[in-house]
Amino acid sequence: MTELDRRTLLRAGLVAGAGVAGGAFLGGAGATAAPAWRPAGRPVLTHGVQSGDVTADSALVWTRADRPGRMLVEVSRRPDFRGARQLRGPVLAPTGDFTGKVRLRGLPDAERLHYRVRVESLDRHGVVSEPLTGSLTTAPGRHRRRDVTFVWTGDIVGQGWGIAPDFGGMSIFRAMREAGRTSSCAAATRCTPTARWSSR
Repeated sequence: MTELDRRTLLRAGLVAGAGVAGGAFLGGAGATAAPAWRPAGRPVLTHGVQSGDVTADSALVWTRADRPGRMLVEVSRRPDFRGARQLRGPVLAPTGDFTGKVRLRGLPDAERLHYRVRVESLDRHGVVSEPLTGSLTTAPGRHRRRDVTFVWTGDIVGQGWGIAPDFGGMSIFRAMREAGRTSSCAAATRCTPTARWSSR
């Protein structure tokens, strides 16, 4: 094969390849559309669960998933969630960065409650994420008097020192938890719930 023949063959191959690529990118004849990407497996709660805005009879529960899905929440007095109340929450959509929240209403005042969160896939009914759990304590009602303790910290992980393994990692949260335990339930009568509430 002469040098001229080689050059002609290479140019023809480049032109043909560019035509195929251009058709695929521009949606021309012969182009096939790529299927929409969908996450495989079960939904995943990527940022845990959080609770807030707790009052004597309500609270907010928040989570974030890795895909669109329906938020499902259970709340119960019992950590094993026997007889838990179930709530169907919002759809976690891309417009909200797959985040969502549910307001728990009708809660008993001054009690520790447990909540469990799952997200159900929109593509496959019945396929849900692994559950994540949390707990909260509602505020005392207006007819109950109870001491309230505030625990505060600042400059978390400032300059990276807060996570030093040699000092026990982020020990500030353990100290905050212990402060809450020692200051609450000072009197046994204060820690005995008197209100009745059905979690069903």
